[in-house]
Amino acid sequence: MAYDPMVATTKLDAVNQMLMSIGRNPVSTITDSTITAVRIAIEQLDRTVREVLAIGWQFNTDTEYELTVDGSGEIPVPAGLIDLAPCDRLRDITIRDDSGTLKLYDRDEQSFTFAASVEADVIWAFEFEECPEAVRQYIFTRAARRFQKTNVASQVLHEFTQDDEMFAERLARKREGRRRRRNILTHGSNQIVHLRHINPT
Repeated sequence: MAYDPMVATTKLDAVNQMLMSIGRNPVSTITDSTITAVRIAIEQLDRTVREVLAIGWQFNTDTEYELTVDGSGEIPVPAGLIDLAPCDRLRDITIRDDSGTLKLYDRDEQSFTFAASVEADVIWAFEFEECPEAVRQYIFTRAARRFQKTNVASQVLHEFTQDDEMFAERLARKREGRRRRRNILTHGSNQIVHLRHINPT
């Protein structure tokens, strides 16, 4: 199964690149795999996705996002929200678990109860294939390098090095910088559209 660099990298592509880098044969599916190396590669890729997205990129952040109060006077955390920073920097608000439900918590008041909605700059979680291609390349290169370190056969084929990871990160950040400049210089805030897949869960 050859990897085609001219199309967007799928999660299967990324896992196969990780497998081939330690001398393992590529697989045709990663759904319900019983192969230990495949499961480990998937876990490493998923961890790296969460880690990289937690940085906060243009494509997975919203500024002045309104988090609304529910009928109980509390603010449940929307599905997929990783982190937030209140727009009112004087407020000390964080995310806490309350009986199995993530909610906003006012540290100053030591309370889950809010009198009004809260505006915050927020960071969202996405799946690997929902990320821009440059970020996918950075993620799987970073994941592959870590994957290789845990395998004795890590130099059988191609070894992903720290230089590879740094190069992929520079490309992702360069693309990110171009997108930010275009939004600021040529688009009004009400003209910017982000196409996202929202999980129903």
